[in-house]
Amino acid sequence: MIGLKLHVSVSVLQASWSLNANKDFQMSTFPPVVIIGGGLAGLAAAVGLSSRGVTCRLLESRQKLGGRASSFVDPTNGEELDNCQHVSMGCCTNFAHFMQTIGAERLFRREKSLTFLGTTGHATVMKAAPLPAPLHLFPSMASLHWLSLSERMRLLFGLSSLLRTSSSRLRGVRLSDWLTQHYQTPRICSGFWHLVLVSALSESLDRIDASYARKVLLDGFARNRTGWEVLVPTESLTRLNDEIASDFLASRGVVIDRSAPVENLTLEQQLISHITTRRGEEIPAEDVIVAIPPYRLKSLLDASGVDQSGWPAFSQIETAPIASVHLWFDRPLTSMPNAVLVDRLSQWMFNRSTGEAEPGDPWYCQVVISASRDIESADQNAIVNQVADELRQTWPEARDAQLLRGRLVIERRAVFSVTPGIDQLRPTQQSPIGNLQLAGDWTQTGWPATMEGAVRSGYQAAENVLRRRGLEATLLQPDLPSVWLSRLAFPQ
Repeated sequence: MIGLKLHVSVSVLQASWSLNANKDFQMSTFPPVVIIGGGLAGLAAAVGLSSRGVTCRLLESRQKLGGRASSFVDPTNGEELDNCQHVSMGCCTNFAHFMQTIGAERLFRREKSLTFLGTTGHATVMKAAPLPAPLHLFPSMASLHWLSLSERMRLLFGLSSLLRTSSSRLRGVRLSDWLTQHYQTPRICSGFWHLVLVSALSESLDRIDASYARKVLLDGFARNRTGWEVLVPTESLTRLNDEIASDFLASRGVVIDRSAPVENLTLEQQLISHITTRRGEEIPAEDVIVAIPPYRLKSLLDASGVDQSGWPAFSQIETAPIASVHLWFDRPLTSMPNAVLVDRLSQWMFNRSTGEAEPGDPWYCQVVISASRDIESADQNAIVNQVADELRQTWPEARDAQLLRGRLVIERRAVFSVTPGIDQLRPTQQSPIGNLQLAGDWTQTGWPATMEGAVRSGYQAAENVLRRRGLEATLLQPDLPSVWLSRLAFPQ
């Protein structure tokens, strides 16, 4: 449920980073670190470095910060709408820390239950029972009504088998093959594995590395009682990742250049000496963090004449799309804040009209469809109408609701694909060039394509810079603690 992208935990929001938002920092005498890319990874690197008194200059090719986690202005009503609904989870400790640091942790709503709706309209509510992890979700998992009793027993066997298998043994294994070998029928796969993992990883089961399926289920559902809880932003992504983040960084002395794409890296004695922007500015560079997608990094290295013979084949990393259907009805369909929809084109509905509404205002919701390759070439109006019909059928009391308008938004390169063997393609943050660090959720973080992975990569790249400068370098936050029963049952 997280191709929507994961991240946040109240226990982590209490963590200390020896960082006081009102404290004046003594900036270092080193030249500024140049950060190329103002997505979450680049922003996290800037936050980490500036917290240690390191001056930074951030170059973003677009006018807005936030990268793929961004918003657009609806031309009809002028409201700022997210391209795709992003969510966080309790297990995502570094994203939580990042939001706490910039002062945005209050702008998330924590959901301690999730409602799953089958095609009959019957609801199953997933919530934690008063049991230690990993038993806390067992009663909910055992009550998935759209699966028969025997299917639920097989599902629990499959879950237990996957969690009890070490990640090293699963690495490179195609998840669909593993599921077949462990008696997971097509009905069980569509009723659980597809439902959870396609939303989490935005890939079909035959294109998922089994180790990443285990990662989602272990960290999200089995290590800690709060790891699975979903946090939904109550403000737009632009508000979080552009306005609040840029204000924080400006208060730390970080220089942010928008609409400043980088065209060339100049190397001298196997180190980057200068960066050239499209505007023709040449920026001296002592340490550089490149926080852009792999296909853009490949283009930049090629344009700069960089020998890539010693680099991982990161240009072979594939991407997957996520679609978001924005719908406005003449009346509310439901008061639920969100719902997971089973056996439909629609996967997850988010009610975006839960706040104060004026009489006569349209009811607005967003429906997310992960791994949406099948609808990329489909008729947009047909997709909008199909999703609207599915919602009216899900809530029959609103069957007469009129669709006022709809809009389909497809992020074609929304996430990198965790295909079998993906870890061989993901580079570390330290590149083969000594003063060049890489950041981005697609680098080696141990996480799939998530906001958590993006922030982790930014912190890790910043740690490398700090070590090069002889400064205290601990930025990465610890995972949620794994309770004793989980440690006993499953390889950690």
